[in-house]
Amino acid sequence: MLRSLAQSYDDEGRGFELRNVAGGWRLFTREEYADVVERFAQLLPEVILTLGAEEFARLAAAALEAKPEPAVQLTHLHAPRVSVREQAELVSGRLRQLRVATFRTLVADAPDTLTVVARFLALLDLFHAGVVSFDQVSPLGELHVRWNGPDQAPGRDSDQEVA
Repeated sequence: MLRSLAQSYDDEGRGFELRNVAGGWRLFTREEYADVVERFAQLLPEVILTLGAEEFARLAAAALEAKPEPAVQLTHLHAPRVSVREQAELVSGRLRQLRVATFRTLVADAPDTLTVVARFLALLDLFHAGVVSFDQVSPLGELHVRWNGPDQAPGRDSDQEVA
């Protein structure tokens, strides 16, 4: 196979030739291209090695050392569940006290984006139930939420104590 490859290089007149030397195959520059290759070789800077054998051995050991397996975080795949119902209770309790609040105020203490989304969904549910109304002066402006529902949570008496 290598003989036929060497013959094809010769037939095509490539700038190099494949020779069988001492039982092995080597690439050589063709004689007619030797002066051109030599000129290009002289353009290369001289390589000066400042590392000794010990430094090379240390670098080789570091390069060949087994690398640790990359750790893949899965925490983003298992986000904690946030209950829209619980967020609705929290938001309605705040709105009963404040009567009017901005959405920004209602989500100021939300620990994560998922909780913010759950509180927004809770507000939509409360709007659908007719206990809140929204006011937004300009598009993408501050969203004001007004409580229109009863002053007490359903099932609670003002004089009743919870033990």
